[in-house]
Amino acid sequence: MLPTKKSYSIALVLTLWSGPIGLAYSSIELSIILTIFSLAFLPKIIVLVCCWISSMLLSFRCIDKYNNEIDKELYMIEFDANS
Repeated sequence: MLPTKKSYSIALVLTLWSGPIGLAYSSIELSIILTIFSLAFLPKIIVLVCCWISSMLLSFRCIDKYNNEIDKELYMIEFDANS
């Protein structure tokens, strides 16, 4: 059974609502890195805002990469079935 594609809108809502922690829907590794980075610079508001915005942008990139891999797997399955 193939995994399903991830939704861009869910990723946007999660990262908009919970910032770097919401990035875990897209990429757990990046979520941990950005959360630690934002906690390290907690008193600096500009760093928190940059982490928040970058988590939203990174979520789209990670989901695009994930969905492209799913498309490649589906294409290979269809190609093998037609051979």
